Amino acid sequence: MRKLSTNALLVFSGDVSARILGFFATIYLARVLEADYFGIITIGMSILAYATWFADMGLITLGTREMAKPPAQRDIQFGDIIFLKFGLAFIVFIVFQSIISFFYSDAILLRIVKLYLLCIFSDALLTEWYFRGTRNYKPYTFSRILSGGIYLILLYLFVQKMEQVERVPVFLFIGNLSGTVLLLLFKQKGERLFPSRPSLKKYINNVKKSAAMGLGSVFAQVVFFFPPIALGFLYSTTAAGIFAAGLKILMLALMVDRVFIALFFPAITNLWTTRKEELGGRISQVLRIVIVSGFSISLVVSIFSGQILHLIFGKPYDTGAVDLSILSWFLVVTLINSTFSLSLIAIGKEKSYFMSNFKSGVLSIIIIFVLTYWLGSLGTSLAIIISEVIIVTFMYQEFKKYITARFVKPILLSIAASLLLIASLPLVGPAQLWQIPVYWISFVILIFLFKGIGKEDLVWMLRK
Repeated sequence: MRKLSTNALLVFSGDVSARILGFFATIYLARVLEADYFGIITIGMSILAYATWFADMGLITLGTREMAKPPAQRDIQFGDIIFLKFGLAFIVFIVFQSIISFFYSDAILLRIVKLYLLCIFSDALLTEWYFRGTRNYKPYTFSRILSGGIYLILLYLFVQKMEQVERVPVFLFIGNLSGTVLLLLFKQKGERLFPSRPSLKKYINNVKKSAAMGLGSVFAQVVFFFPPIALGFLYSTTAAGIFAAGLKILMLALMVDRVFIALFFPAITNLWTTRKEELGGRISQVLRIVIVSGFSISLVVSIFSGQILHLIFGKPYDTGAVDLSILSWFLVVTLINSTFSLSLIAIGKEKSYFMSNFKSGVLSIIIIFVLTYWLGSLGTSLAIIISEVIIVTFMYQEFKKYITARFVKPILLSIAASLLLIASLPLVGPAQLWQIPVYWISFVILIFLFKGIGKEDLVWMLRK
């Protein structure tokens, strides 16, 4: 079996490359389209995210879990998942076309959103779940780089003024489709693209099985994709565009979470079925690592939010610095949440996962809408953090019913280290970008001195 460190390098390199390419595309669009039209495409992509989740209904997670099993033990095969995903994509495409026509009257925004919805078809054929489940990360890595590269090149060549904004979702579709085709070429010959024995009863049962995970994901992502929609609806697309700049920086930092998900989920599934008694200890170790890593990144982004935002997006987006400073703490909270939620899915507790996300998701919608209405983008930022903490609380209540893990100590020590470094800011003077590595290294040293993470944790990461 390929070592975890090698897999991490493959996943990390692919995800970093894709995120960087996507981030350059975001910077380019933010500067070319300006805040108003940038807000429009942000709203379009947020609506696409919801459409994609409904078109998936948890089949990606189910597929990853099934492909992690030996072929003879799989409850659902490769072709069945493709068939189901494409069928759901067609239904969702029709439904969302009707919904957005009811809620939006602006002609440009309406056309942009409808064009973005084309991407759910390329996503339906995307087989990243297969390669993650079988732990074959090279095609997965190449696919992400190809998709992001083609998208960025098309934008640079053919989107050079605001009037060309409608080309953006079309180029995203083309980029996504290229990565989809590449993965289909890399699949094993024994995996049939179409189901050999279609069975309506079997498909209904599988959708029921995956629905808890799929709908759970929809509610889980409320805190990330609903805010731009709320800001655009309550205030303006310009407000949504400025706020989106900070969100895009946060999404780049969240590549840590993407790598963690790709590696952690199959490993926990395997451990649950083979050495269940080791699971609690391993998850405790993972939690120590992700908590310290998350706090270190959140701290740096929070301190240097203004400088980072100005450097990347320019002066028109400077007003979003306070929002980004608050949003940065989303990273550490969502990493903790990923550990709990993925553990529940890995051990087959989809209903617990769904109920946690459903309850917290409904509360999050209310909190985000109310605080955005009262405080604008500042309220939106605060609401995102509050909502994610609520999600973690509900998720942990379900998690601890099945698994015992220790994680309070690294959280408290990371908070203490963060507060010490923030308190030192007046002594150091105005924050400057060259100080980023100084603060990051200082945080790591403090955590080691406080014994929030030990040498054995680092050794375990390198050996696995």
